[in-house]
Amino acid sequence: IVEIGGISVSGGHKPLNKTWSDIFDLRPQTVLLSFGTVARSYLMPDAYKQSIKRVLAKFPDVTFIWKYEKPEHQISAGIENVIESTFVPQNDMLYDPRLSLFITHCGQGSTTEATTAGVPLIVIPVMGDQKTNSRLIERIGSGIALEKEDLATGATLEAALREMLSNDKYARNARKVGQTIRDKPFS
Repeated sequence: IVEIGGISVSGGHKPLNKTWSDIFDLRPQTVLLSFGTVARSYLMPDAYKQSIKRVLAKFPDVTFIWKYEKPEHQISAGIENVIESTFVPQNDMLYDPRLSLFITHCGQGSTTEATTAGVPLIVIPVMGDQKTNSRLIERIGSGIALEKEDLATGATLEAALREMLSNDKYARNARKVGQTIRDKPFS
């Protein structure tokens, strides 16, 4: 096996289409929430989903884009600042300068894409390599790692959101690491 790190981000990115761009313009800050393709949001315990909803509603000046696979659940019903979608152009969103933060499971693909793009992260590892990846994000100072059990009450998620949306050290660190990765001598 030959590891080819970063191959998932070699295809580049493009500007957001008008629909997504208009969503990014709704509020001063925009946060993407996605747990990838394996750890799907709709499969998490209902208590976690309800807790996340309560926390997101406490940030009316932030637009949250939640990649949620079952629209019939109406996960965003009654919360004006939450946009749910079964699909998001994740890599394109990560390169948009209006994206403030990415909440992710810290899978290898999402972590590599976000780190290369220079986006700060709240990471909630679920399985496999995600725990190791989350420690790396904390070590480089570009994010905060939570435990999935922290979603039961939401207090830790709320505190992490408040810290990361108000303290620009995470964004500075993320941009610095991303620029270092993008400044490699060859593709």
